[in-house]
Amino acid sequence: MLEHRIHGGVVFVSSVAAAAAIAGYSAYCGSKFAVRGFAEVLRNELAGSGIRVHHFLPANIDSPGFQTEVRCA
Repeated sequence: MLEHRIHGGVVFVSSVAAAAAIAGYSAYCGSKFAVRGFAEVLRNELAGSGIRVHHFLPANIDSPGFQTEVRCA
């Protein structure tokens, strides 16, 4: 985008787990925190360039994986 002088935005989607330290979810929370960290540093690096960086942290999503998690809890 910088090379082609394209203005716009980049959206990262991780999880509310990026802001929490949930016991038993070290790999999941850690990977979501990594996405958060990458989005934050990229936002700082691109400040003033015309490229916006957003980070979306959805909560639980009703999916087959979430349903399995609920049954096992």
